[in-house]
Amino acid sequence: MTLINIAIEDYIEAIEKLIKLALDNNPTTASEVAGEVILALNNSPKWKLNLCSLHCLDSEHYEVALFAIYGKRKFQTEPQNMIKNSHILFPKLQSRYRYLKIT
Repeated sequence: MTLINIAIEDYIEAIEKLIKLALDNNPTTASEVAGEVILALNNSPKWKLNLCSLHCLDSEHYEVALFAIYGKRKFQTEPQNMIKNSHILFPKLQSRYRYLKIT
């Protein structure tokens, strides 16, 4: 099995793309999935990620989600520590998707 080879810049870009989709003004199932991925990667004990819902993403965003998942594993750093303005963006994500919180 071949592991995805990504640089830290790829991880950051994946996070930014998922946040952009998650905070889109036109909420869709895909935007919810993007929110699920980011919030679960950031604090998995409190946010669920339904892996079956990943199929709701288009091909580009599916790959971006996999990059984000692999980036978290590879770099061992939460998404909020990787991007600018996370102190503004993550409260917005948590508010919009508060119904996904499990604890």
